[in-house]
Amino acid sequence: MSLNIGRIIGIPVRIHYTLWLVLLLIAWSLAEGYMPQHYPGLGVTTYWAIGIVSAIILFVSVFLHELSHSYIAKKNGLPIARITLFFFGGVSEMSAEPKDAALEVRMAAAGPLTSFLIAIVLGASWYLTVLVSGPVPIIATLYYAALLNGVLGAFNLIPAFPLDGGRVLRGSLWGRSKSLLSATANATRVSEVISLVMMAVGLFFVIFGDFVNGLWIIFLGWFIRSGAETSLRQTRLTESLAGVRVGDIMTRDLLSVSPDASVQQLVSDYFLVHPHGGYPVISN
Repeated sequence: MSLNIGRIIGIPVRIHYTLWLVLLLIAWSLAEGYMPQHYPGLGVTTYWAIGIVSAIILFVSVFLHELSHSYIAKKNGLPIARITLFFFGGVSEMSAEPKDAALEVRMAAAGPLTSFLIAIVLGASWYLTVLVSGPVPIIATLYYAALLNGVLGAFNLIPAFPLDGGRVLRGSLWGRSKSLLSATANATRVSEVISLVMMAVGLFFVIFGDFVNGLWIIFLGWFIRSGAETSLRQTRLTESLAGVRVGDIMTRDLLSVSPDASVQQLVSDYFLVHPHGGYPVISN
């Protein structure tokens, strides 16, 4: 279930309902945990204001991260169906794969670079605010937002599908092997190893009492593994259908059914005898 919030540079933008849950969790964790611990004495209302504003900044940051992918794609003639923001971040849904390895690398790298640029701008704003002894809530918000964007950029550089680092890896392998399928298969193997390591680390955290962070790492590992396997299946399907015409797979010597035939005859004489999924009803 997604809410369409409009178009940016001609691309539909949707928000999946799970994103609201993430934003609420971030606001709550900041208001009830991180901010009171690091900036004591501000008051409950102020903490929640910081949490909500920080969550909104994260939402905008993730959107700009995905928009950078889409901008590079559109600039190079690759259509983008939509941008969807959801529980694990966002995704730019492409109508087709990049045309070459170099475009794949440029598109993938644009996201982390955008996140790092946002982190630098917010970090510089935080530093200047500290220098002029600005309001503590603004200092806290800028610092955390800069930190989040730095983490977002760094995390996406992990060489695992469907993260940007995984696409950079696939593009690099594609450029060397000249085979998209081979590059995807090799990148998927790397992704599976990384996902297993992440899930093992998450389980370690859970066993030793850090349940929330451990469970989160396990979910991320599962997400990476699932995304890698899905990308490989899609690439295999695309490669197998390349150059295949509709006429090559059409049903020939088509069987038809008389409108006077009973349903029992249709089942017993057609569906149970022949491998076709449907039959045209044609009057003589």
